[in-house]
Amino acid sequence: LTHMLLARSLSQASGAWRRSIAETLSSNKSGAAILLSAIQSGGAPAMLLRESSIVSRLQSHQDPNIDQQLNAIASDLPDEDPDQVKLMAARLDLYKSTSGKWSAARGREVFQTNCAVCHQIDGQGALVGPQLDGVWGRGAERLIEDVLMPNRNVDNAFRYSILTLDTGGTANGMLAREEGAAYVLIDATGASKNIPKDEVLEIDTLPTSLMPPVFGETLAEKEFGDLMSYLLQER
Repeated sequence: LTHMLLARSLSQASGAWRRSIAETLSSNKSGAAILLSAIQSGGAPAMLLRESSIVSRLQSHQDPNIDQQLNAIASDLPDEDPDQVKLMAARLDLYKSTSGKWSAARGREVFQTNCAVCHQIDGQGALVGPQLDGVWGRGAERLIEDVLMPNRNVDNAFRYSILTLDTGGTANGMLAREEGAAYVLIDATGASKNIPKDEVLEIDTLPTSLMPPVFGETLAEKEFGDLMSYLLQER
């Protein structure tokens, strides 16, 4: 019943909340089936299946019916969410047309709250994702693209991996390094976990980023513009 109620809320939920609901449903086999049925019936957006965190949870069940549904839906999906493409263009236009209103000082606070868990700049933050001291050189257009659509240009070292385990489950995240007899995986929160190599049957590295494509929703226009102003400061 809980899974059905969650599925019904998908059509009214905002983007970030919708993604969270879909991740919850996909973590459970019965919830996964309900989620896929909702997508097929039009009760949830099919573009949810462009989210690596959701796809990895669906695949972890190793259920032929779920895999068949997933592949059938995914085969018809566009490579990119058209709404994200429109948002990226709108944010770029806004940033350029009102450049005088943005504050790099406020943008530093936005960075510390939202980005420093994975990225480092001016010596502040973590080194889960790329170090950003020279990121200003990319220019506004490329930088806005990187923040809003992180799956467009993903360095091989920062791709999302799915490790199939001999227990029948999976472990997911960025494969950061090997430490002796273990693989070190890092999740989207920056937390790391060690996976013994002898428990891993297969490693599947996806062409997607660990960074979730949610910052167009979670950051208001003002926060986003301030963040860009901070990141685009020459260093």
